[in-house]
Amino acid sequence: MKKLLLMLTFALTVFSVNALVYNVTVPAGTNTCYIAGEMNGWTHQLMTKVDAENYTIEIPSATIDHKYKYCSGPRWGYVEEDLEGNDVPNRSYSESDVVLNWMVYYDPTVPDENIVYNVTVPAGTKNCYIVGGWDGWSSFQKMDKIDPTHFTITILSNIQLKYLYSSGLDWEKIELTADGAYGPKRSYSTNDVVLKWSSILNTQKAR
Repeated sequence: MKKLLLMLTFALTVFSVNALVYNVTVPAGTNTCYIAGEMNGWTHQLMTKVDAENYTIEIPSATIDHKYKYCSGPRWGYVEEDLEGNDVPNRSYSESDVVLNWMVYYDPTVPDENIVYNVTVPAGTKNCYIVGGWDGWSSFQKMDKIDPTHFTITILSNIQLKYLYSSGLDWEKIELTADGAYGPKRSYSTNDVVLKWSSILNTQKAR
């Protein structure tokens, strides 16, 4: 019996020694922090709150070779960004990380619900698609055409999550600002307006 207990104690000690601890400092106003990476199959794992701006977690299966990212909520729509709103590359292990900004600051009191997105598009637009944080920016969903310049769609989402419109099924046809630049991701509005597309390949020719 004593031998068995010693073996179990030794196994647990080795297990603990091999575990990696992730520590991260987050922006003020963060409500929760999640980590997702190769060590957990890119699923969002809730971290332990140390104080208002620091979180930690120990992951036994992790190695220093595993890539990962932080999110302020339990989906990719809440992923970390830099201060200019740009994507952050997958991280390599560090004993102490710092998140500068979130795409969205997760608020657990905001529920998912069926949200209607309406948009006015440039004349000649054949199709309109929407892509957003509700599914981690992974799919372009085709909107219903109301008339030649208006489209709509209802999506299970929440009003926190960002999104963009596209005239096609890829990022090459994403919306632009009036001066032809790539604009910031949208915050929810009951009526949006697209001023220009980045590609005209999916628009109808003038007759």
